[in-house]
Amino acid sequence: MRDDHCNRRNSPMSRWIRIWLKISTVICSLDVAYTMLRPYTLRDNTLGYFYELWNIYSDVDLRYAATNDIVTMATGRLMVIEIILNIVALYLCRDYPRHAKLTTFLTSAFVFWKTLLYMTLFIAPPEGSVNYLAESAGIWKRIFIFWFPDLIWCFVPLAIIVHLWNDLTDSNISL
Repeated sequence: MRDDHCNRRNSPMSRWIRIWLKISTVICSLDVAYTMLRPYTLRDNTLGYFYELWNIYSDVDLRYAATNDIVTMATGRLMVIEIILNIVALYLCRDYPRHAKLTTFLTSAFVFWKTLLYMTLFIAPPEGSVNYLAESAGIWKRIFIFWFPDLIWCFVPLAIIVHLWNDLTDSNISL
């Protein structure tokens, strides 16, 4: 019996992990397009309407609206690798479940560390450096528009890493 891209009987990954890979692939693809196509994706430009949710986020995370920000440019390029690895993992789970598991672990580790590094740029920036969290955004906007989505992108990959860890290290289980 077929279930999405994987045969459940042979798949070492839980359904929720496969769903996350699909959802994150779509969202990250849109995110890469948003950052690489700036200024066209910014509010009141050609693609601004389509990217309204990203523009709301950019109202709080000022790096996202800056067309010359090297950090979002670099993370966007890293996301291209994550997207490719997600697609490879989804493809592999059909016929090569043990390779899919390892690829999923790898891409989840990449996403976790990249997101954690990005978030640390906003925690107590040193005196005299630019604070890229909008001063005009209240605490609730910062929590629900910046911290909450970024924490999801930290904790879901971390949960996947933890979930797959025993399967990758247990000598009694054949990968």
